[in-house]
Amino acid sequence: MVSVSVCTNFLGLFLIGRVVTDLIVPIGIFRMVMQSMWGDLPRFRIIKLALKIFHIFFGEEPDLRRVLRSAPWTFQNSFVLLTRWTEDLLLEHLRLDEAMIWIHIWGLPYYCKTVAVGNRLGAKVGIVENVGLF
Repeated sequence: MVSVSVCTNFLGLFLIGRVVTDLIVPIGIFRMVMQSMWGDLPRFRIIKLALKIFHIFFGEEPDLRRVLRSAPWTFQNSFVLLTRWTEDLLLEHLRLDEAMIWIHIWGLPYYCKTVAVGNRLGAKVGIVENVGLF
């Protein structure tokens, strides 16, 4: 008999991923590309759950955290959006349609390189989390 804590720990090593694309996503190629980007991970598996939705299993918690922290990822020029699996997550209620991205704006005149201008330009794309000046 498997204890509840062992089962919960095991199930906690999953991510749910969605490839945002109109193209077909072949599971074998997707698995190979993700593994080449994420490295040779022990007990790593990807299972297709639905059209462009995947269950991604990690053997080690640090590997899962590293992949999630380094998101967003891309596959064939499309975002791969990830969320941590939870016991109450239902596929029909899954909303993987937003990604945090970093935008670098080149060629601005010197006097426009301010936090205020960065916030205004970033707001044209979406919600601004942070503005840095270089």
